[in-house]
Amino acid sequence: MDMNKLVSVLVPAYNVSSYVREALSSVLAQTYKHLEIIVIDDGSTDNTGEILNQLAKSDTRLRIIHNEKNIGIIKTLNKGLNLAKGDYIARMDADDLIVPDWIEKILNRMENEPHIFAMGGSLQILSSNTGKLAKIYKNGEIFQYPTEHDDIIRTLPFDNPMAHPTMVMRAEIFSRNGLRYDEHYPKAEDYKLWLEISKIGQLANLPDVLLQYRIHENQTSSMHNQQQISTARKIRFEAANRFFEIIGLTSQLPYDFNAKSLHLLTAEIDEKNAEICVKDQHILSKIVASLILSLSELALKDWLIFLSAKKYQRYRRGVMKKLFKKYFNHRNYGIYGK
Repeated sequence: MDMNKLVSVLVPAYNVSSYVREALSSVLAQTYKHLEIIVIDDGSTDNTGEILNQLAKSDTRLRIIHNEKNIGIIKTLNKGLNLAKGDYIARMDADDLIVPDWIEKILNRMENEPHIFAMGGSLQILSSNTGKLAKIYKNGEIFQYPTEHDDIIRTLPFDNPMAHPTMVMRAEIFSRNGLRYDEHYPKAEDYKLWLEISKIGQLANLPDVLLQYRIHENQTSSMHNQQQISTARKIRFEAANRFFEIIGLTSQLPYDFNAKSLHLLTAEIDEKNAEICVKDQHILSKIVASLILSLSELALKDWLIFLSAKKYQRYRRGVMKKLFKKYFNHRNYGIYGK
């Protein structure tokens, strides 16, 4: 592996005075040494900025930038991308802890596999037992992600398949292809980025735990969870349409899709079923079942079609009870609903 490749580590920081020393210490302790660590203080109101200035005196690899006012994580990340000089761009949060061989492990793969444009790994929850998210995620819980590109593509229509603060990306993604974090996708800008990167190169994850992901009440994911959910729904919809395209379907569902749109989609799936591999058939079944449950309006005639038509038989497994509740109680159970 070429140890001369410069890696720019982007670390946005906002009111993390309790955690930032430990977080940056874990980055500075990397076994891969050729780093520039760009830490952008996004207008913190605590003493985060002062701590960063002190830390910068101890290691010349630290580049500290202070935003005059809080501009938000998306603009801050894009500012970091514009400042980065590295051959690779790595991402780390100012309240998490990364393992010492994080960058070395990923670069070992990416240097030997040029088709991989971005790679991350698994994470372990580090919970302070405060905040809404601490009630959902348990301390020590491990989150693993699909490791191969094809499985990541199959996951995108349902969930974010990459852990943002473990990611290392080729700088050419941004310099040659013009990609940036999209301000139209607040609180899920990373999820959107993976979808866009998947259109120009491959994604991958290591199975190894690379990060301790800290859960606390001040973090962005905790404070803006509802907005994050709303934006993620939009991305799932885009990813589903992208998946249809990849496997050879011409159908593209509009955002205001209805039962008629679904009837046209399932008709094309039936027509091309023999050409679709078993794994992708399974993913299609999950997508269509969730789309049915996500319909904002469900007329009696369409409900009866979903309930009885032979072509919908494969999609009814495991959703019949919810389908009844949806029609009679007007509840939305799908992940693609507005």
